[in-house]
Amino acid sequence: MTLQGTQTHLDDITSQVTTPEWASHLLEKTRQLLQSDINVADPSCDALEGLYASEVPYDYRKAKGQFFTPPPVAELMVNWVLDRGAQSLLDPSLGTGIFIRAALIQTEQRGKGLATVVGYETDRVIAEVARMSAKALGFQPPVIRQVDFVTDQFEDKFDAIVANPPYIRHHAMPYTDDVFAWFDRKCGFKLSRLTNIYGLFLLKIHLSLSACGRAAVLIPSEFLNADFGVPIKKFLLDTNYFDSVLIFDNNQLVFSDILTTACVVMLDANRVKDKPVRIVHIPDLSVIGKLSNSLLLDTPIREPQNWQELFFSREALQPELKWTSLGRSNSQRSPKLVPLGEIADVMRGIATGANSFFTLNAEEVEQYGLEEIYLRQCITKASYAPHLDFNRNNFDELSSSGKKVYLLYYKGGPISSALRSYIELGEEHGFHERYLTKHREPWFSTERREVAPIWITVFGRQGLRFVLNRARIWNLTAFHCIYPKFREEIRLRALMAYLVSYECIERAKEELRVYGDGLLKMEPRDVARLPVLNIPELPSDAIEQLTSLFDRLCLLHWSNPGWRESPDMDMLSETIRNFL
Repeated sequence: MTLQGTQTHLDDITSQVTTPEWASHLLEKTRQLLQSDINVADPSCDALEGLYASEVPYDYRKAKGQFFTPPPVAELMVNWVLDRGAQSLLDPSLGTGIFIRAALIQTEQRGKGLATVVGYETDRVIAEVARMSAKALGFQPPVIRQVDFVTDQFEDKFDAIVANPPYIRHHAMPYTDDVFAWFDRKCGFKLSRLTNIYGLFLLKIHLSLSACGRAAVLIPSEFLNADFGVPIKKFLLDTNYFDSVLIFDNNQLVFSDILTTACVVMLDANRVKDKPVRIVHIPDLSVIGKLSNSLLLDTPIREPQNWQELFFSREALQPELKWTSLGRSNSQRSPKLVPLGEIADVMRGIATGANSFFTLNAEEVEQYGLEEIYLRQCITKASYAPHLDFNRNNFDELSSSGKKVYLLYYKGGPISSALRSYIELGEEHGFHERYLTKHREPWFSTERREVAPIWITVFGRQGLRFVLNRARIWNLTAFHCIYPKFREEIRLRALMAYLVSYECIERAKEELRVYGDGLLKMEPRDVARLPVLNIPELPSDAIEQLTSLFDRLCLLHWSNPGWRESPDMDMLSETIRNFL
């Protein structure tokens, strides 16, 4: 396989690209790679993707959502979309061209060439990498449209579409409401304006399939649980395009340089009307070969072993449900895991109904002369406890810096003159007429809670956080309360070790509610369903191992923002896997 005319085109494009500065160097190294002994025609080869990732700044790739598909996954997706003898292929997010390379090689081996091959790519440097790789393999390079697939008003229909859309959050998307309105008209429903970019790709791909077309789309699996995904799932079910969903296990990071779980959504424009939708939970990439054969033959998986395959009628597969946990039980995950609700109670934090009245800083406590009997130390905002643990020194620092960390906590009995004056001040401002307060007797009383040993954030954009409450103070609704049924400090720390691990955080994504703009939320009942290590049943040496690792991570977290990439986190993962 030779490079036919690649150097001439390389000179053309690098002369056009004044920025970024690394473009010329990248393309020269790509040319050298393609002329080397490395066989980029090998389906398992991801040398081009590895080169691009090593040469291009991470911030640049992140801004453009450039995270690459593992070769086995690409091969499975291409196999499936081409299985009906497709004549036209579209990759709407071309990247380095891994899908098109696989498709061109497959169709050549089958002796059934593709009449039309089109790729969309707005980044002309990475588009040139894709063009060069096809040329090096001796193929006619694809037609590359250097415009935005989402907004391009084309009329073409394609027999096969395969895509790994850019991973870009809603807030970073460039689209105006006119774009969403276009989708509203085309699809016949109102699309959430908080839909992530891959949701728009999924709908546009649906609209671009021919009457017998197939599509396979690799996207973050948060879509299956997200509120913005509900109307899209309903649309795909109602039109009978939803054929299969392949969900990768939470421990399997499909995208090597971004912490997100993944799934493959498979669409078929020519599905039998009553055919059930297949959902497959994939433990790791080693099973891709067997899975590919099962999909191509349209038969159930033989000898599924540690993976799970489920079939649902379109009526039973309700779009409002969180699909990542459908049909799965904790016992199927691991016999060593139990729902957190079996070993702990979970409640929301204290809701005051009027934080500006019920919470005070140290200066206000002194100003109003409120006695200690009417006050509780508390955490009012999640940002006040940013680390893995929260201790007395942390509280004192918040208090001395003027933060509102004191809670008015009247539990009945005599009312001092200072408290009476403060209550009257609250009534002057109408706090007694708020929704929660007017349903209390008296209105200035507060909800009863015990101090929670462990907190979990209610909302988050980077995943949920657990905090060990070493200070033993109360918390408001910024955190949910976790009350383990054991109170030994060493066991609490062992539980925390599991809760902050990759294994737990990834499993939690099955229970998360995902809102637009990537906002994550978990209700107490969702927390109670989390699969966790059965701490009361662990032997003492295991408890000591976990506790030691948690204590080291606590110290690391205070000084190192990159603590999640530390050897201690890897050691924690290995320890937990040994227990499981």
